Amino acid sequence: MNRQKLIKKADIIFSSYIRLRDKGKPCCTCGNVLPLECGHFISRKHMATRWTETNSHGQCIECNREKHGNLDRYEDFIKMKYGGKHLEGLKNASRLICKPTSGDLEMLIAIYQNKIKELKKL
Repeated sequence: MNRQKLIKKADIIFSSYIRLRDKGKPCCTCGNVLPLECGHFISRKHMATRWTETNSHGQCIECNREKHGNLDRYEDFIKMKYGGKHLEGLKNASRLICKPTSGDLEMLIAIYQNKIKELKKL
């Protein structure tokens, strides 16, 4: 499988994991209890944080798509949940140049497939 297809597959598996992990929880930015998508605080264009669990949380469609992540509230959520130092760490990590190899992506896919299996057992 070529690298672009692996990235797409990794995105789908990771998103499935985040939605399953956060199922039944309120939207991280507005608090509505609706079907959730996988919202990213730092945009997915930043490969270094694209598949970081603490950068990704359940968001309602309105916040994730229509409000483009509702980033002011998302930042507050990250600070409350993980602390200001973690928030700065995410921002700094997003500036790193990262180009995962096909092997890295295959490993990431396997990790999140296993995490999904474990959550489904609960």
